[in-house]
Amino acid sequence: MSEALIEVRDLAVHYPLRAGLLRRRAGVVRAVDGISFDIRRGETLGVVGETGCGKSTMGRALLQLGPPSTGIVRFDGVDLATLGAGELRALRPRMQMVFQDPLASLNPRITLGRAIAEPLAEHMDWPPERQRDRVFELMAAVRLDPGLAGRYPHEVSGGQRQRVAIARALALEPDFIVCDEPVAALDLSIQAQIVTLLEALQERFALTYLFISHDLGMVRHIADRVAVMYLGRIVELAARDALYAAPAHPYTAALLASAPDPAAWRAAGALKAPLEGDLPSPAAPPPGCNFCTRCPRVMEICHGTDPPLREIAPGRFAACHLHDPEVAP
Repeated sequence: MSEALIEVRDLAVHYPLRAGLLRRRAGVVRAVDGISFDIRRGETLGVVGETGCGKSTMGRALLQLGPPSTGIVRFDGVDLATLGAGELRALRPRMQMVFQDPLASLNPRITLGRAIAEPLAEHMDWPPERQRDRVFELMAAVRLDPGLAGRYPHEVSGGQRQRVAIARALALEPDFIVCDEPVAALDLSIQAQIVTLLEALQERFALTYLFISHDLGMVRHIADRVAVMYLGRIVELAARDALYAAPAHPYTAALLASAPDPAAWRAAGALKAPLEGDLPSPAAPPPGCNFCTRCPRVMEICHGTDPPLREIAPGRFAACHLHDPEVAP
């Protein structure tokens, strides 16, 4: 691994809550609440967590698809917040996204070939013949029959639609791709094919991935490092094998306990029963540690003091008072 391609510092995405006839501000939803991490060139950083924890919001904020409330996102050393509209547009070909639902992300009124060619028409001054050749090249790269170029999204399978979405993301030869649960809407057999394809494309084109998923098994297969999110915050960040072998945060242990993979139950520190209770509202997080209302190892300090994300071993980070030598029992 080389230097960081993506640097995130204290990133927050807050949405105002409004109420009453005058729509006055009545609160704030802390979708992403002050997270920091790096993504190295050529690696895949997996992000896992329950639905509603802020994974997708964070991924969109990295690409400036949803502007952050506060914090810094640097891409290849450039602070994206300092760029004007024209400068950001010029940089966009290097940053792409593959969305969860390929049927929703593709225009039903245009053919698959035109969908793949859209980025080329928008950013490249190429004649139609060259665009067509590039579309066929991309379809071959994602293992799609070029004969499907004239079909519409509803005429092909979900796996084929997702391959089209991946081909479209590759059209401008990006460096970084956010994969927002790219296999969640697909059958299990197709999921494995798409993940294998993503790995092959990463090696071929030297891509860097942020892979968002709620499937721990899928993340274990594709990721180099894993970040665990809970209620808008990263609670653990570690190399994949270390995290799965011995989770350092009780929430990570709870996720492993809920996984259908029997090997997860043998991980050191894994819980023997799933969590109870629901995820608190990001509009009204509990005081202290966000996880204190559900944590099986909660202590008195957890209800009043929010633990910072600290390095507990080389390259391993956790936000838990259990790793504070002055507090831990």
